[in-house]
Amino acid sequence: MKLVIRNILFILLIAGKGYAQPGRHALGVRGTLDGVGISYKSYTGSRYAIETQLNFGGIRYLEGKSISAAALIEYHLPLPSPEFRIFFGGGLHFGRWTDRQDAGHPNEIIIGLDGVGGIEYLFRKFPLSISGDLRPSLNYIQEVEFFPHGMLGVGLRYYFGSNRVKQVRFPGPGGRSQHSS
Repeated sequence: MKLVIRNILFILLIAGKGYAQPGRHALGVRGTLDGVGISYKSYTGSRYAIETQLNFGGIRYLEGKSISAAALIEYHLPLPSPEFRIFFGGGLHFGRWTDRQDAGHPNEIIIGLDGVGGIEYLFRKFPLSISGDLRPSLNYIQEVEFFPHGMLGVGLRYYFGSNRVKQVRFPGPGGRSQHSS
């Protein structure tokens, strides 16, 4: 299992290095009510980002323990204040859920769909951001069921390649440009 985790982290880091642009790629941690995770976020355009996560759930033994990887596509809304970003989107997750209280499925492989929505605050002079998000998930193996690990999260990210987060241009109403960090 440790080898699998190391390989996933290695692939995530290498993939980002090949296409890195200043301030458009970030590595961070995400804490939840019952777990912790590592996230990598890459902006593919001015409004879209792809986020990958490796999550460890069930630290407090809520519904067993889990390890899962998630891939999310996020759409970012421009706001008048360039320090804030509101985002929403969705994606998939896969992993393993163990030590469950459900006697019919105490240990199982999980594959499912995720939704995500949240807000991120970017510091103007530092390449850091903090975020809060809601990520509800459904599993689709053996039976459709709610997956509780990692639903509410708080994240801290470091943006690579810059001493501060770069501004991103968003086309505004009538084609005018708005600025956002």
